[in-house]
Amino acid sequence: MNNSNKQKEDEKKVFEQFAKTASFSIIPGTLIQDDPPNPDIQCEIEVIGKVEFELRELEDQESRAFFAHRIGIQKLLRQEHDELPEEHILKSSKRLKYSNIRIRIKDDVTEYVFRKNLKYLWTLLSEVPDGYEGKLDIRKSSAPVLLNILHFVEVFTVKNVNGPIFCPDSATSIGEPSWDKVSEKFHKTYNTKLPLGLLLHLNNYPAFPDDSWINKFIENIQNEISNSQFIACWIYDFRENEKGNILFKLVNPPFQ
Repeated sequence: MNNSNKQKEDEKKVFEQFAKTASFSIIPGTLIQDDPPNPDIQCEIEVIGKVEFELRELEDQESRAFFAHRIGIQKLLRQEHDELPEEHILKSSKRLKYSNIRIRIKDDVTEYVFRKNLKYLWTLLSEVPDGYEGKLDIRKSSAPVLLNILHFVEVFTVKNVNGPIFCPDSATSIGEPSWDKVSEKFHKTYNTKLPLGLLLHLNNYPAFPDDSWINKFIENIQNEISNSQFIACWIYDFRENEKGNILFKLVNPPFQ
């Protein structure tokens, strides 16, 4: 299978799962895939009628590797915390039970190095006063060695959460989808007179509280869509063999 056919196969799989998530009932036998300058997919949807869709994947190999690293660190933190002895102050005091802990790790720090220094993070968190919210002063703590691997640690309270919740992130935008590649879609001319929607998709996207790129994308979509052929746009988290998640949508008739 060549790259073009593989891409079409992947796009069809994403689109069909998206249609289920969006409650679009595609009339059997109407789904057609095409090549530029035509949009990627044409189909007929019950109630809505004939429409077309252009698809754009937001991920690349670099972003997948970055997200995998973040998830690995997050799982490590959760596992190591759960395995602390019950008499450890972080367990016995339950002072971080309702806490969200944001940890900004330096970009050159591997999971192995982070694991080796994890005991110092527990020391730092053990010194957090009850009810404290904000960034911790690593320099004045009992674990200044953390300055070699972390930019900062921040603690804030989240009600009704079985914490602590660990949120590792990076100081750079590595792994964040690029708007420039998406922007090209808004400035292209498509060979269609049918209602046209833009489906931006990711695969099994791990949601983090600090992912500001989505807000930037939403703002850019709202600014650019009126000057394009698109009358609808979705950001979709595709999950194979299960219901995905629509992270954002901007729709006009007939897609409403």
